[in-house]
Amino acid sequence: MAYDVPNPQVGFHRFIMLLYRQASPLNEIEALPSRDCFKSNEFAEKHNLGTPLGIAYFYVRRQARRNA
Repeated sequence: MAYDVPNPQVGFHRFIMLLYRQASPLNEIEALPSRDCFKSNEFAEKHNLGTPLGIAYFYVRRQARRNA
């Protein structure tokens, strides 16, 4: 699965990054139809990832562009 860069719309958004220790490579991962409402706990359970070793969490605000 290719990396899909974040591209938030105007407004406030939260970003959450989780770090897991993998027991083995994740070879077969189906593409996600959308990142909206992604359930990280279900993904971790399905792929036997256990609990996260680290978490980074932050909010951003994207403002509308101003015409110069």
